[in-house]
Formats: sequence, structure tokens, C-alpha cells
Amino acid sequence: MQHSIFIERVNVPLFTGKATALQTAGLRAVIDRGELERTPREQLAYMLATAYHETSGHMQPVIETRQPGEKKNPSVDTAIARLEKAFKDGKLSWVKTPYWRKDEAGKTWLGRGFVQITHKPNYKKLSGPCGVDLVADPDAALTMSVALSILFEGMTHGIFTGRALGDYIDGTKADYRGARRVINGQESADKVAHYAVIFEAALMAAGYAPTGHGVATAKPVTPDVATVDAVAPKPAAPAASAASVDPEKLDKPISKSKTFWMWLTTAAATPLAAFGGLDWRVQLAIVAVVILFAVYAIKRRADIAKVYRDLKDEISA
Repeated sequence: MQHSIFIERVNVPLFTGKATALQTAGLRAVIDRGELERTPREQLAYMLATAYHETSGHMQPVIETRQPGEKKNPSVDTAIARLEKAFKDGKLSWVKTPYWRKDEAGKTWLGRGFVQITHKPNYKKLSGPCGVDLVADPDAALTMSVALSILFEGMTHGIFTGRALGDYIDGTKADYRGARRVINGQESADKVAHYAVIFEAALMAAGYAPTGHGVATAKPVTPDVATVDAVAPKPAAPAASAASVDPEKLDKPISKSKTFWMWLTTAAATPLAAFGGLDWRVQLAIVAVVILFAVYAIKRRADIAKVYRDLKDEISA
């Protein structure tokens, strides 16, 4: 996979034109883990979109309440103070139990990582699959390797909500809007679906494949996330990449087309050679029919050239 192409494609729409070194490192870490796990492209796109949304674009394991402009994670006490204020101001109406408040052991179970896991039971559930005792050390979720394990294990196996990524993105469909249920109901479902479309297009342009080898495929279908669930059937691999077809060879002027002159010669010679004994009017009719086929063939070549040119432009866009 060509990582530079991937970064180039996501820079403008997601990183205001220039991803930082840390953002780039985070993107590469997720992609490298995807290649290692042989994660399908559409699923990896949604994982990247989730990490992007949950970290406010930082693409690094973050602690809850970190702001987009902050260069590093706030302290635990600062994060707790921010959550307390938001809770008192009625901005966290869905929260029944303030999970960020320290327990008797002095630990807090606020959000950490690429996916903001909260509450002690969730830290406990993810400890086994990730191979780390997150109850003993919840801050371990802020390390890159553990944050990656939480992201991949949790989304792949449905540990967060009981819904797995494969329930929505399975190779025959890519329900990017519905896949938000893997993390948190339908909160911000449209936003994350939009990010997933951008990431999928970038992965495709860069040649990502779960086997580690580039493939030529059609451009992903952009879902109408504002109105319906995004369901994009996985396209079959074409016989030839649009990038390898030269449309200029298909829509030459008729006077320079070998096909036209071949048909014209055939039109003149066929009735004389094969039907020499027929009335001249019948032969003339045969010539007219063959010429009409020649004109139709040239017209179809031009149409096909236009289709390849449009597809080539879309893929390189």
C-alpha cells in the first residue's frame, strides 16, 4: 500500500490540508494493524472513521474531554473537572451515574483510547482480549498498542455493545450509518459514516488490500447518510483497471480509425466476392447494411471511450 497517497487523499477533507506527524503516525498504526489482521477495506475504513471521531481528529489515544486544539492529553483531574461541570450544566443528560468520579481505590473510569471506553465493567471485559489488566491500570488504554487492540478487538467481536462490525459491513454490504451501533447507538452516525466514505476512497486509491497486495476496484459508492442507511454492494473486480485503458485509442477520428477502413473495405468486397451472381441492387443493399454496421461500431467505440475516461477521472480524482 502507498501510504503517501492515502495521506494525500485525507489531508484536505479531514486534516485542514496538513496532517501532523502524530496524526500521520496514528493513521499508519491503524492501517498497519489492519493489514496484519487482514481487515477488509470497508471495515478498516469504518475503524479509521471511528478513531478519527472519538479522538476529535488527533488520531492518537486520548483521554476524554481532550479538545481539538490541545497538543497533549489533559490530566485526569482536569478531565474529571470538565466532566463534572458539563454534568452540572445539563450537557450530559444521558448519563445516569457519573462514571468519571474516582472510586474507593482512587481510580476513574472515564473514556480513554482510540475508542472512549467508560465504566469499570467495560475495562474489565476488554482486559482479556487485549492481554492487559485494564482494571489494575486503566491508563494502559492510552498506550498505542493497547488502544489498537481495544479498537480492533472491541469492534470486530462486538465487545462494546454486543454488535460486531461484521453485522453491518460484511463484504456484500457497507452499512456505514448502522455500524455506529457497534460503538454508541446512533449518536453522530451520519458524521462517522461520512468520514468512513472518505477513508474508504483513500484506502482504495492507495491500493490497500487485506492480503497486502494492491487491487484495482471500482470507486466506492457514497452513501446518502442524511436520509438512509448506507448500503453499498461490494463491486466485482473488473477485467482491466480503468487506469490501464487509453481512451484516446478508442475515439480516434473516423478517418484515422483502422476499424472504419476495415469495415469499409469489407463492405465493398463482401458482396462482390460472396454474392457476385446477385442482382446489383441486392449487392448495393448489402453494402449499405455493412456500412451502417461500421458507423454503429465507431459510435460505440466513442461511447466506450467516454465511459473509460469518466471512470479514469473518478478514480484519479
